[in-house]
Amino acid sequence: MATSSSAAAGEEDWVLPSEIEVLESIYLDELQVVKGNGRSSPWEVYITLHPATAEDQDSQYVCFTLVLQVPAQYPNEVPQISIRNPRGLSDEQIHKISQALSHVATAGLGTAMLYELIEKGKEILTDNNIPHGQCVICLYGFQENEAFTKTPCYHYFHCHCLARYIQHMEHELQAQGQEQEQQHAATKQKAAGVQCPVCREPLVYDLASLKAAPEPQQPMWNLSQL
Repeated sequence: MATSSSAAAGEEDWVLPSEIEVLESIYLDELQVVKGNGRSSPWEVYITLHPATAEDQDSQYVCFTLVLQVPAQYPNEVPQISIRNPRGLSDEQIHKISQALSHVATAGLGTAMLYELIEKGKEILTDNNIPHGQCVICLYGFQENEAFTKTPCYHYFHCHCLARYIQHMEHELQAQGQEQEQQHAATKQKAAGVQCPVCREPLVYDLASLKAAPEPQQPMWNLSQL
């Protein structure tokens, strides 16, 4: 009986369930929680983080899913922190984010820290909201004062480069359509449309807006050589 009462008291003193309720009220459907069997197994918290851009999703160029595996001894033991499905981030950046979050967890040992970990992740993304890597059209990296865009398939291009690529491909598709019409008028197929140059997913774009963007600072790749 004494053991049972002690266990019940331990459950009442456990901060995690109430902390999760608060997080769910803040992040709503963004937060996913896999609850363990009371304190006998870890709980897992999942949330995909984006930069703070006043809900302008088109300006969110980086993201990752933060996974927190919360042990039974929490908050006297730190959660296991994992970064999954990163987009627009280099391996070095991912490593630094993991280190920064680990430091936050260690500093908060003994206190409720999940909210602070989530917000720290968002803060880091907001401060580093420039995609890592190269524009695959011009083969130059992105700079902070350049106009670049993100496709729904999470690939990145200078706006000016993508506009030139789209114009080139539209002309190619138009020429192919005319050729098909002349040669196979009865069986011609509808053109697939301009596709992402990386993964071949169909592109959704505003060509006028892309064309209005300034050229990148580095030399352009000559699309006429395609």
